[in-house]
Amino acid sequence: MINSFVYALPYVEESCRVLQGPLGTFSHQVGSDSENAIDFGMPVGRKVCAAREGTVVAFWQDSDIGGSDPTNRPYANYVVVAHDDGTFAEYVHLKKNGVLVKLGQKIQMHDALALSGNTGYSSGPHLHFGVFRNLDGKNRITIPIQFTTKAGGISSLMAGQTY
Repeated sequence: MINSFVYALPYVEESCRVLQGPLGTFSHQVGSDSENAIDFGMPVGRKVCAAREGTVVAFWQDSDIGGSDPTNRPYANYVVVAHDDGTFAEYVHLKKNGVLVKLGQKIQMHDALALSGNTGYSSGPHLHFGVFRNLDGKNRITIPIQFTTKAGGISSLMAGQTY
């Protein structure tokens, strides 16, 4: 399944290095529910912005627990945005009490959603961004993502590159 929408980068200030791309070996392996996600290296406290317009349908911001042990996975702070085509974007590993939006809020591309952090299953401060479609009440499929880069091109981002 390919998503035809071209996303904005989920930040507007400065550039970020892609730490892990699709099928990355740390946490984006097949069966991870994050196969097509992108991890952007960014310091704690940077503004995370909407990559696409939509409606805020979920968030959690109560955790200050993070680290590279998989048992930390449930402690990641996040925001989930629903899009008109039935897909959802997730913004994960956010700072404790760093969510800047409300449930049900309509957001536009580039609106500030949250502050980046290092919560949950995380090897260091970064933003995990992924797009998915629900298959049923328990399963989902992640979708390959293309972005408009700061240089104006359209790209599937690659680990090790700065955008």
